[in-house]
Amino acid sequence: MAPSSSAPTTILTTEACRTFRRIASGDRHHTDTFKHYRGHEPPRFAHPSERELARLLDANGIPWEYEPHTFALAHDDAGNVVEAFTPDFYLPEVGMYVECTTADRALMGRKRRKVRKARELHDLIVTLHGRGDLEELLSRYRG
Repeated sequence: MAPSSSAPTTILTTEACRTFRRIASGDRHHTDTFKHYRGHEPPRFAHPSERELARLLDANGIPWEYEPHTFALAHDDAGNVVEAFTPDFYLPEVGMYVECTTADRALMGRKRRKVRKARELHDLIVTLHGRGDLEELLSRYRG
């Protein structure tokens, strides 16, 4: 079950879609127009693969949010959060999170552990896509 957002959800229609400028290294004039993005601020993607997945979701009419929630996974004795997980995407119409990573296989174990822990502690639906999964999705559904 997804946590309720403290901010109201903004639904952008085709007529009211916003253009977000993302300045990335080597791509200073790139502009993405996201018709199905539901966030309030322009997304600042941590990796180009996240932008590619955002484009794929948008091109297929799937409403999405970028990193809207962070989940505590561990606390110290004083109650401070010492480990957290912020999934890359939230799909509000289906109540699920999507985490994509292009990390080396050696780092995938750590990512899988965080996803498993988030599922157990917060009763989330989270799907994890590695580099190969993402490439397959892009080749199959890219418009």
